[in-house]
Amino acid sequence: MPEVDAQFIKDTREKLRCSRALFARRLCMNERTLEKWEQGRAKPNSQAAALLLLVRHFPDTLERLRRIATAESS
Repeated sequence: MPEVDAQFIKDTREKLRCSRALFARRLCMNERTLEKWEQGRAKPNSQAAALLLLVRHFPDTLERLRRIATAESS
């Protein structure tokens, strides 16, 4: 699996044209955690890294997951 490092995370967010706040909200995570990842002060766990890889290669991943979650909660 390719390494999901600070630059990869920041590039992915910028490719999606998201602010840090919006990207964190879409990932259902704390903005401070995302900031630490992007600055290389922390690394995502393997599950978060896999999600970031999916988001990078399939930009509609987060929207699809949101729709599934919304449908299940109805």
